[in-house]
Amino acid sequence: MTGAPVPVVIPRYSALLAVLLIGLSVRLIRMRMKQRDSMGDSHFGSLRSAIRAKGKLAQ
Repeated sequence: MTGAPVPVVIPRYSALLAVLLIGLSVRLIRMRMKQRDSMGDSHFGSLRSAIRAKGKLAQ
């Protein structure tokens, strides 16, 4: 079996699957961060709401 041609199809499919997996992971992380921000559980979400409240009081 020396000198047998290596199929190029398998590495292409594995690379495509890896890119799809990374893309889906990034979308999931962004979606969860957006949900957390809208709920106000994150530090920056509460900071944003505090700044908004302070701005309304100053007006």
